[in-house]
Amino acid sequence: APSTGAGRRRLRRPNIDHAPGMTLRRKLLLVALCTLALPVAGWLYVRQMENLLRDGQAQALTASARAVARSLAVAGAGLPEGDRAWYVQPVQTPITVDGYGDDWAPLTPWSQPVGARGKLLLAQDASGLYLWLDVRDSRRTRADVDDPLVLRADHVVLTLSRGDLQRRYLLASSGPGSVTARALDPPVAGLPDSLGAQWQEDGSGYHIELRLSAAAGITGLGVGVFDPSDGGDPMAVEQRPLLAYSDALSAELARLAPDDVYARVLSPQGWLMARSGRLRPEGGGKQPGWFAALIYRSLLADRVQAAEPWMQDTPRLESPEVAQAQRGQTAAVWREGETRASVVLDAAVPIERGGQVHGVLLLEQASR
Repeated sequence: APSTGAGRRRLRRPNIDHAPGMTLRRKLLLVALCTLALPVAGWLYVRQMENLLRDGQAQALTASARAVARSLAVAGAGLPEGDRAWYVQPVQTPITVDGYGDDWAPLTPWSQPVGARGKLLLAQDASGLYLWLDVRDSRRTRADVDDPLVLRADHVVLTLSRGDLQRRYLLASSGPGSVTARALDPPVAGLPDSLGAQWQEDGSGYHIELRLSAAAGITGLGVGVFDPSDGGDPMAVEQRPLLAYSDALSAELARLAPDDVYARVLSPQGWLMARSGRLRPEGGGKQPGWFAALIYRSLLADRVQAAEPWMQDTPRLESPEVAQAQRGQTAAVWREGETRASVVLDAAVPIERGGQVHGVLLLEQASR
């Protein structure tokens, strides 16, 4: 009996030894988790430091943009006076006035609406001002400009302005070809007595193309497209000043903008009016590899916006940040740079004068 009892005690001992083994594994797991927390804490620290550095750079660039915007508002060189204007795009190659839109193809993404049916494009070179008007109208009421019933047919009214002087012209045609606009007002010094134009048609509407001499010095334009099926005033026009890229404003911007910054001035509608400088990425040397760039973008830094909305060669910029500045509020955004190792900070601030927004200033700075 005693030996049997001892045997039973020996059979229970493995259960007693098993408990310390489980405790040791738990301790090892706890140590492993503590060790894993170190790189996680380091990763969170680096991300926080990245955000702090970005916020600091954004605040510094926004402060610089505010200072430049105030200086531009005081100088007032080339800033638009109103919130609506017809934008004139510069062209290097002369446009052939034939009523066909081949020469206008590169400019068509930035056409400006006229009424419910028309789209207007304006361009200029050293010789003059070009106009292209595309009207979508599949049901036509045709009449020549000298027809007594021309005001009841499809027609276009143009108003040319030179300072405070204005003169209206009527354009209409019963078929495609060359047309001559008839002046509706008495002669005005410096403004032409008639306008020669090309009128072409297709199944969806008609097109008007003409050229005005640079000597006319046109500062404003009124455009009215009349369709009898829509009704309304046959003489109504949308009168706006002409707006174009300003060399004087660009020179003033280059004098005020910080170094290593690409600066642009936009009209209240987002049209490019001036620019200076260029993006220069900070630092030099060898570019980091794709793996380092992937780690940075995916683990260390917050996501940045795509670069397409901020293309440097576009005549008009439409983005949420520009729209925010147009409403009188500052905005800053990080976007992709030209290389995988760089990002770009964009700051948009309003140019205010007399309590109204006369433009938007954009400063862009590259950072590695």
